[in-house]
Amino acid sequence: MHPIDGRPPPGPAALLRIDANLLVALDVFLDERSVSGAARRLGLTQPAASHTLARLRAALGDPLLVRTGSGMSPTPRAVALAGPLRAALHALAAAVAEPAPFAPATAALTVRLAVLDLFATTLVPALVADLAAAGPGLSLDVVALDLSRGWDQLRRGEADVALVGPWAPPDDIVMERLFEEHLRALVRADHPLLAGGAPLTAAGYAAWPHVVFRISGEGAHPVDEALAALGLRRRRAARLPFFQSAAAIAAETDHIVNLPASVAAALVAAHPGLASFLPPLPAPVRYPVSLAWPRVLDAEPAQVWFRALVRRRALALAPPPAPAGPGAAALPRAGQEGGVAGETLVSPAPRPRRTGRGGGPGVG
Repeated sequence: MHPIDGRPPPGPAALLRIDANLLVALDVFLDERSVSGAARRLGLTQPAASHTLARLRAALGDPLLVRTGSGMSPTPRAVALAGPLRAALHALAAAVAEPAPFAPATAALTVRLAVLDLFATTLVPALVADLAAAGPGLSLDVVALDLSRGWDQLRRGEADVALVGPWAPPDDIVMERLFEEHLRALVRADHPLLAGGAPLTAAGYAAWPHVVFRISGEGAHPVDEALAALGLRRRRAARLPFFQSAAAIAAETDHIVNLPASVAAALVAAHPGLASFLPPLPAPVRYPVSLAWPRVLDAEPAQVWFRALVRRRALALAPPPAPAGPGAAALPRAGQEGGVAGETLVSPAPRPRRTGRGGGPGVG
């Protein structure tokens, strides 16, 4: 709304012509109506307070306070300024104050996490339970991590936090390394690979049918690179865009499903009849798992709290360090504990072998 003279009301830029500290002093002068009283509250000497009042009079073009028989009285301009000035200073103080600590018990907030679907059975259920326990107004929105535009998902607010692999972050993204993952091969516990004491070689491992996950269209898979260095190529029996069917495929076929060790361990623990082993490659396939978030959310109290929650739950999934490459190390028989290169993790109750599975090459 414009005043009668047609000029627009002044904006914040009008404050550039006056020292903002003078406005704080003016509020005290108008409250005390005394130079000596204002000096005490402002921590100034009386001459310094008188100089400050003179600066205010010059900046505002008004006497502001004039001497009367009973002390100092405000001018009409000062009276008009007093209320709006006090309200504006309080609003400004609130705006620049330290943010209040995040209180999950009373907050109404949706937090967004970008992850690959392989965490659907491990990390996500734990986070949902944590949020439910922390406060009734908290909810979790899980979005599929898109490896082709993961940073943009964070920049655009599609996710607050992401769990990512060995990526190099841009300047506007913060990344914190959590732990090191490595790949394990998931199979059914009565798979021919686990029968007998014959050593498993890279050639034998490559000859069995493999399930490959299509999560990125760029570059060769590390398993394929390791095998190629040995002059080998694995059989690709299926290529999937998601991990959710990994356990069912491993349980119902002779296929090998290569998964992160943390996920393989969870599936072996949850599904009777599954086992996992370290692939017989020259060295384990290792990669870091990191937490990433937009730098603009770095100090936001609610996001700091949520990242701590994700960090704690993710670190709980961290697998033991991968042993050295198994080479042609013998695999323990199904049901045996393994603690060396080539170790096998077996679920506690393997199911009887079913008929109808396709055969595979012998352990080479």
